[in-house]
Amino acid sequence: MKTRENLKLGEEINEHFVRGLMKGYNRYLEVRIDAAEELKVSSGYAYVRGNHLEDAIAKEESMKNVSFDLASAGSWRYLQFKVTDSDKKYLVIIRRSERISDTQKELKRKNNEEKEKNWLYQLSKNNEHLKLSKLIREESDQQLIIFGDNPIDNKAIITQTQLDIELEERYDRFYILSYEIDNNNLIDDASLLMLDPRTLELAEIETLRPLVVKYQSLIDRELLLKANEAITPEEFSGVTAEYSIHQAEEDLPASPADYPIEESQAEDEIKDI
Repeated sequence: MKTRENLKLGEEINEHFVRGLMKGYNRYLEVRIDAAEELKVSSGYAYVRGNHLEDAIAKEESMKNVSFDLASAGSWRYLQFKVTDSDKKYLVIIRRSERISDTQKELKRKNNEEKEKNWLYQLSKNNEHLKLSKLIREESDQQLIIFGDNPIDNKAIITQTQLDIELEERYDRFYILSYEIDNNNLIDDASLLMLDPRTLELAEIETLRPLVVKYQSLIDRELLLKANEAITPEEFSGVTAEYSIHQAEEDLPASPADYPIEESQAEDEIKDI
């Protein structure tokens, strides 16, 4: 059986992804502010965030063993990241996340035939041999939402309708790098997750929050303040699809005080989006 330690990608690769994530978000804020200043209506720019995040990660040059490919799921085009480790090959995709309760119902209600039509479920099959369910603690009540930035794609993910995605290439592991945006519209957390196709649950392999805190300086605070003044909260988000997560609690800090440069937030203070 694989342990969380065995499944981690390593500090250098984690830093590669988080640096790109924060740089991409800073660029996204720049674009949003420019659009808000130049256009009478600019709410459509709420759906380009993922493009900027993935683009910045792709442009990070710190790791030669991290590459990317352009992929499609229906009308949604995104970047898939490949991590090579000796003779192993891992796939990583980027998604926004928010912790909520009472999730997981939609996907678990589907029958096997309907699940087979879902692109995310298909990608998760790369993890079938890992027996991730043994890592998942039954008593955990932590939750996760994963979704695309485009409303049409959100609907497809939520309803599990079939998306046109190439799934011919197989990988030794499939990861989801999730990130969270707080009530001040700042990326304040990230995690490395793996979806178990057998239980349809997500196991958190590693929290990346310490790295998020480390690289929050890459986001211009004046830029963030301008964005909060110019853009309404509704324009930062979209519709969501929900999946369960079981967190690696041993990796979490004892308290928010362990992150002195970050403002504490109540975990249950979640915006309806």
